[in-house]
Amino acid sequence: MATCEGLVNILGGELIDNQFESVQLSKLLDQGYTSVGLLFAGKWCSSSQLFVPTFIKWYKDLMDKFKDILVIYVSCDMNENDFKSFFKLMPWYALPYQLRDKKQYLSRKYRVPQIPRLIYLDACGEMINKDGRVAMLADPTGHLLPYKNVGMAHILSYSTIISKSGVLKDTSYLNNIKVCLYFAALWCSPCSKITEALIKIYNKIKHKHQDFEIIFCSCDYSYSSFLENYKPMPWLALDFKKELTIPFAKFGGIQTIPTIVILDERGHLITCDAQSKIMYDPEGNDFPWPHEVVSEFTDFDLLSLNESLAFILVCEDDSTFPQSDIHSMLDPIARQKQEQYKFGTIGREHKILFFFVYKDTFAEMGKLVALPTQFPTLFMIDVPFNATYKKVLESQTLSSEVISNFIREFEDGDLVPTPIPDVVTASNSDNTT
Repeated sequence: MATCEGLVNILGGELIDNQFESVQLSKLLDQGYTSVGLLFAGKWCSSSQLFVPTFIKWYKDLMDKFKDILVIYVSCDMNENDFKSFFKLMPWYALPYQLRDKKQYLSRKYRVPQIPRLIYLDACGEMINKDGRVAMLADPTGHLLPYKNVGMAHILSYSTIISKSGVLKDTSYLNNIKVCLYFAALWCSPCSKITEALIKIYNKIKHKHQDFEIIFCSCDYSYSSFLENYKPMPWLALDFKKELTIPFAKFGGIQTIPTIVILDERGHLITCDAQSKIMYDPEGNDFPWPHEVVSEFTDFDLLSLNESLAFILVCEDDSTFPQSDIHSMLDPIARQKQEQYKFGTIGREHKILFFFVYKDTFAEMGKLVALPTQFPTLFMIDVPFNATYKKVLESQTLSSEVISNFIREFEDGDLVPTPIPDVVTASNSDNTT
């Protein structure tokens, strides 16, 4: 495959092998690699100490699967001696340690706030998968490597699905209907309320929509818990495998439970938070509750910021900027961004949520940023990196072009961040350095 200049520009022209000899990236790409795996890790990090040997073994066991994947170590080590002692164990290439600015650039570009992190790129540097560590657990045979255009529907096609009468031998009909994936666990108390509501609404929806089915995706810790949890449910389920079910949920981008994801007939995502919809629509009249590309910010949206960027437009009041005007400006931009990260596919690292909020309903946002003194104000909120970015406008200057330019400046790294005073949740992972 011909070398893609974009990837060379992103990574730089030089790598080193584990004998610390210089290697030109362009020559490696000319050997036929079609994708790249970037491994961010460091010897000082206990999680890296656990993951890297596991990944090395997996890599060696699946050499035929990795023949087209160029793996590169991006060191987060504290010093060059640690880098050398850690990297010499790895059977792949590395970014030279002295290129610290390049390491920082890659961490920022691909949004790597914690380590270890394994991400997959295509040969032009576009994100394929944002969490190869979880993908490895969910796909132990490497069947789906490098996880390009892998959606939940694709994963399901390789999964064992059961009904109340046993293993479902013919699952082909699921390819032509709307599929609701219900992620829940017996140990999670909020799940019981959602299960009860979902059971009540299930037959109502089936009566109106014959092309619909639910699959229970258990996040239980034991087979007995799975059986107890599944017992009252009248729908299908993924066959329980403790070592795969929770990684499967994370592999599909599920961060919390209960979560209800609805896929259309092509396996594309319709909505990823139907659990909130069924509580407000118990008759299922608005099923399948399509995702709103732009919505008014509420306290329910706070937790959704943990794993996603958020653009938020703060306006003074509805009379100055009616919701219809806001939607006409924001909706086309949000749809364009939505198309970039492909709802329903794995690796949605650059997902941006779009919100607007008025001054008198700003209270919940105050946990993240101070109330502006001028309006309108544009915010990018990046909880994983504990950063916010702000642009204050004159009211007459607000336009789709101004908003697009602000987002572009953020993506290009041209905006100065301000720390979030009260981060929504704490992470259990190790921060990069």
